[in-house]
Amino acid sequence: MRFSDFLPGHLCYNSPNMKAFFFYLIIFCSACLGLAATAMAEVRLNSRLQASSDAVHVSFQKAAIEEVSVPQAPEISRALRVELQLLNSSEYRKIDVLSVPAAKIKDEYQNIYRLLSKEELSAFTLYPGEGKKISLVFELPVNAAEKFELSFEAPFGGSSEAFSVNFGRDLIKDRALTAIADPAADAAAGGSGVGDFNIQYPLQHQAFHPGEKVFVRVDLKNITKLPVKIHVLAFDHLFTDDQIVGRYEIRVPEKAEYQSDVPVVVMVEWDSGSAEPDVISKTVSISITPNNS
Repeated sequence: MRFSDFLPGHLCYNSPNMKAFFFYLIIFCSACLGLAATAMAEVRLNSRLQASSDAVHVSFQKAAIEEVSVPQAPEISRALRVELQLLNSSEYRKIDVLSVPAAKIKDEYQNIYRLLSKEELSAFTLYPGEGKKISLVFELPVNAAEKFELSFEAPFGGSSEAFSVNFGRDLIKDRALTAIADPAADAAAGGSGVGDFNIQYPLQHQAFHPGEKVFVRVDLKNITKLPVKIHVLAFDHLFTDDQIVGRYEIRVPEKAEYQSDVPVVVMVEWDSGSAEPDVISKTVSISITPNNS
């Protein structure tokens, strides 16, 4: 018995009508698959800020770039803090969380931002429907990055799989850019109307070798008005930052001459409302010493 035996005579297997029938059947199936794929894409898009397993639901709460102090990395002054919410989504299981595993963030350029610190959380238990917030601090992302994926390196909270949560640059708040005018701070800065800043790093007369990296860290916590640019001048090179990051990396030239007073100049620029901007400039001197010293 053949498949064609079940077909009407005008749809015999080799007839033009039969070929047309299969042609439109293939188009119809392809359209259905396309709609299903679109629906799945919409689900992924709508749930990009959260992830779930059989018992644990993790959701993005907020993120902010803020001033931090990391003892094991003194060159870092600003970092990205991400707050997540853990929720026991099971109806009948309690979840014992002994610790939060290591995590990392990756952007669309495949840059990896390592975890600098996490809350010192003691073991806790979540009963069905209960939740708890956790805070993680990561390296500062590059200015060009717009899309981020936070992933845990191991399962936790009774889950059988690791979690991954996505978020965008538009959800990151930069607290250094939302400084509120403080008359007391402005008076301490000599009444400049914009506040003041300090060069935290490098230290005055700190020694570096040719080819070595120099981390420049600018303390902006006493500013009272949002700067428009920060300029860093060192080794005859000028770098301009219009994102007000406050943390920069320069390198001592390989053929740099050995000298004791090499200036590193930081200029912070504000919009004065006129043709000439308001600028405050500060300088630290570093030393260049031979590699064998």
